[in-house]
Amino acid sequence: MLSRTSIDEANRHLLAMHERVSYLEKVVQEQNQALLDKDSHLQHKMAELERIKVKEIQNMKGQMQDLQEEVSQKDAIIQRLQEEASSMKKVYAFLPHLKQLVNTMENTCPEQSENNTLVDEQGDHRVNGVLPEGSNFRLEPMNVSSLAKHYVTNHRSRNFSISEDDSDLEVDVSKSSTNTNRENSIKEESQQKDGKDKEYYL
Repeated sequence: MLSRTSIDEANRHLLAMHERVSYLEKVVQEQNQALLDKDSHLQHKMAELERIKVKEIQNMKGQMQDLQEEVSQKDAIIQRLQEEASSMKKVYAFLPHLKQLVNTMENTCPEQSENNTLVDEQGDHRVNGVLPEGSNFRLEPMNVSSLAKHYVTNHRSRNFSISEDDSDLEVDVSKSSTNTNRENSIKEESQQKDGKDKEYYL
């Protein structure tokens, strides 16, 4: 049989153990709550960081797409410039042969082409494409080799078009012809009027 002293001591020991267990449970709960709070905070931070990174990735994708389009445009420009450079190389490759052809035409073909220029009866050429007023004009043949030599040897006339020059010449000829026809019609009307006046006086 246990003595009262032993029972009291056992009760005190149990009470202390109970208090210790209660304290440890409280500590565990506090630590668990702290861990839960920390985990929630970390999850919130991770969600915020993920949102920021997703937005940055979208912006970078948009920039990358813009850069790809710009690269495609520059590639197209480079390809076009390469084609133009190739065409220019071909043109300059034919330039010496064209000069040689002009020299050959000048030396071996003294005959003249069917193209004509406007000159007046005194042999004076037109000024700025127009004959002096009141002058009668005639058609004079033009030398093809001299015309070709002018356009080939002149660096400013590398990009020339004979068809355009011919059309300008035809326009000048038509204008001069129109002016001359108009003057002739006026002279005929004045002569007819003078004839009628003379008949009236007779």
